[in-house]
Amino acid sequence: MRNYLSKFLQLTAVIIFLTLNNVYAQKDKTTVSFKTSVQYGKQSNNLSIWVSSDFNGDYTLESIKSATWEDITKKVNFATDKVPVESGEIDVSKNKLVNKPLYIAFKYIGQASARPAQRGWGVSNVVVNNNGKSKTIAIKDFQIINNKDNHEGTTWIKGADTMRFRSNQSVKASESWAIAKIIE
Repeated sequence: MRNYLSKFLQLTAVIIFLTLNNVYAQKDKTTVSFKTSVQYGKQSNNLSIWVSSDFNGDYTLESIKSATWEDITKKVNFATDKVPVESGEIDVSKNKLVNKPLYIAFKYIGQASARPAQRGWGVSNVVVNNNGKSKTIAIKDFQIINNKDNHEGTTWIKGADTMRFRSNQSVKASESWAIAKIIE
């Protein structure tokens, strides 16, 4: 009986250690995840994902370009067709600064072409896990900023739970950003 009690206490100590270790490991961790889908067109690398802690919140191309953005695109698992795919949890802890907001940007760049070839990307279910607390970022909270030279109607379209980049059959170069504050 004493041997069983000893093993039980050892097992309990291990469980408590692992539980506490996981809780404390999540304490200072910040991740973001979302789903993507894509259809139409043939151009590659149209969509990239960026984070910034010094964007000033002025939603103009000039302010966006003057901010420091880190490209986290290589960390993302992207869809290859219209079936939504999870991005995976992307660690952005190093981008979070004390007393500074953190922004995420979905940047679309379409190349000029002789025939319409720009892709149509969808983004949904944007979730931030910050210090062990999960928060869904509403699509309505994203601000859309388009290059003034975009083809008419070439922009992000916001729905209730998905935003979709629509190239509108453009053959002109396109630039469009969808930006939201993910941490106050």
